[in-house]
Amino acid sequence: MNELEKWYKVYALYKDTPFIGFIEEYFEELFEQSAYVCKELSNFKNEESYNEYFTLEDTLELSSNFLSTIDKWYPKYLNEGLNNGAIDIYDKNDDYNIYESKNNGAYFVKEKTRNEDKIHYFKTISLPLEHNIDDVYALVHELFHSVNSNITYDSNDFRVLTESVSITYEFILYDYLKQNNICSVDNIKPIEFRIYDLLKKANKLSKGLNIFKKVKENINELKNVNIGYILPKKDETEEEKLERERKIKLEKEKIFENFYDLRKTLEYYLGTLIAIVNFKRYKDSKLDIKTIEEYNHSLKYNEELESLNILFDKFPSIEEVKEAMDYILNEINNSRTIKIR
Repeated sequence: MNELEKWYKVYALYKDTPFIGFIEEYFEELFEQSAYVCKELSNFKNEESYNEYFTLEDTLELSSNFLSTIDKWYPKYLNEGLNNGAIDIYDKNDDYNIYESKNNGAYFVKEKTRNEDKIHYFKTISLPLEHNIDDVYALVHELFHSVNSNITYDSNDFRVLTESVSITYEFILYDYLKQNNICSVDNIKPIEFRIYDLLKKANKLSKGLNIFKKVKENINELKNVNIGYILPKKDETEEEKLERERKIKLEKEKIFENFYDLRKTLEYYLGTLIAIVNFKRYKDSKLDIKTIEEYNHSLKYNEELESLNILFDKFPSIEEVKEAMDYILNEINNSRTIKIR
């Protein structure tokens, strides 16, 4: 399929969504930032091997100790989730879990079930154990998704902001481990993963924005492209009708998959970029835990968030991004020399 036609279909069907609106509003800034990130991280490599083994008890103890430095309520929230089944922790290598296809990485979901006339809502965290420091980072990340999530609604802005909050706490966890001398060189690897993932997302976003620009430039010619609709034949049989509807359904599903891919790329790209900027501001004493907590808790009480205004007075400038990127890359390089355990 022609790339312009493919992304025109996404634009035509989803142009009224906040995500497409956000891209249109901040197109130049996003393009400049993503191009800069790609260039800055072009040679970045992620170290994935781990030397230190973590038991489940190690993960829970370290997570609880860190969470207690933020708020004494968080370890209680963690324990409640473990006791009532809201947090499902299992060994990813168990034969049962492989058979059940549970090995899809850590995640947080909101679910609802209907029992007669009542609807019940649930928050669930799933954590497959890697048995290394990744488990601590993943548990903290998903726990903050659970904390700042409103059980009954979701929003496009919320998805961007909840990623930024959870990833910000990942960086603060890294700083906690480093400052308290309870880490080894393995400590930095989850942060390396975040930076490496940022590189991949920036590269994908940069290419996507380039195509998006071409779509906008050729919008008049592309308006003739069929968007998930097939005209019925004259005297269409029931069988032909069902086949036509099946093709329309498949076409719209494919368009949604492309939109979803764009949305998730933007969520994680912005979430990580905001977290890096937040971390530098935090280390410069321009952003404290109390303020981050206000961002965190306000997520669940705002049904219509105004883009990124909850975190910034304005969209982060390229200068802020450059300074924050320099800072975190220096942190990574310095932390690679840590030899504490």
